[in-house]
Amino acid sequence: MSADKKLLVFCTCCNVDFSRYYVRAAEWGRQRLALDISAKLMVFNDGPDRDFRELWDLNVTVVSNEPVLGRKSVPNFPGWKRSFGKAMLYSLSFDYCTHIESDVRIVDRAVLDRYLYRKGSYAAFDHRYRRIESAVMFLNHRVVRGQLAHKFLSYEIMHSNVEAEHEMFPHVSVASDIHSYRQEGKPIPEYLKPKLAFIT
Repeated sequence: MSADKKLLVFCTCCNVDFSRYYVRAAEWGRQRLALDISAKLMVFNDGPDRDFRELWDLNVTVVSNEPVLGRKSVPNFPGWKRSFGKAMLYSLSFDYCTHIESDVRIVDRAVLDRYLYRKGSYAAFDHRYRRIESAVMFLNHRVVRGQLAHKFLSYEIMHSNVEAEHEMFPHVSVASDIHSYRQEGKPIPEYLKPKLAFIT
């Protein structure tokens, strides 16, 4: 499948702690390339342009936004909401769109292949908190992406004290077979380890 205007794979990045988030984003780029998927790879950055040389060398496009909005509290995360909204707006020129957050280090390849080009919009399921997990989402419906762009770029939603996952509920289906285990998060259940494509 051509990468021109078919599949977009993206994550967000934050300039508040540049070294930490930049290292995460660069590792994200290397791991996405290792999946050998024909896609446009993009990072939507909360903050001004920096020296993203390592990402550029990986052919990852970085879109920066000023000023840094950051995170005010757990639910009040305007930096992420703006970056996600901008990604949704940009994605409207693509047939398919996948969001894999920068700290996701484990991908079930069979699940990835199942959802990458499946029509509809699907999100991971958080097995610990029993709710939607926005770290892995397959957003393959342009109308839904347009709705999410409009929602997350509105001032009221961007700066609200409502978690982003709550705002996504009307737009995406939660799929219990999409697993999300993060670099800085919860441990991997033993029963899942044989099913995972890679663990770093």
